[in-house]
Amino acid sequence: MTNLISRARFIAEARTLIPELIAALEQFQWQPIETAKRDEMRSVLLLTPEGIQIGWWSDRAANWLADDGKYLWADPTHWMPLPPAPEVK
Repeated sequence: MTNLISRARFIAEARTLIPELIAALEQFQWQPIETAKRDEMRSVLLLTPEGIQIGWWSDRAANWLADDGKYLWADPTHWMPLPPAPEVK
């Protein structure tokens, strides 16, 4: 009987977490570049015809720049937020 109770409790708790898990997974999917926030302080992953780069929007250059501050070779088509950094212990 105890096994059934703990299994039912597990299922009930898992059901409450499903919306949070879905939201977290959706956050880290490729999105059209038109939806990207043009925030100079935020680095994002950018998908270009040449591949994936870390980059950011520059108001001064009025363009997306690579993480090293240089212009991208091609305009990005999609973006995704960077995942959070791992905790250092």
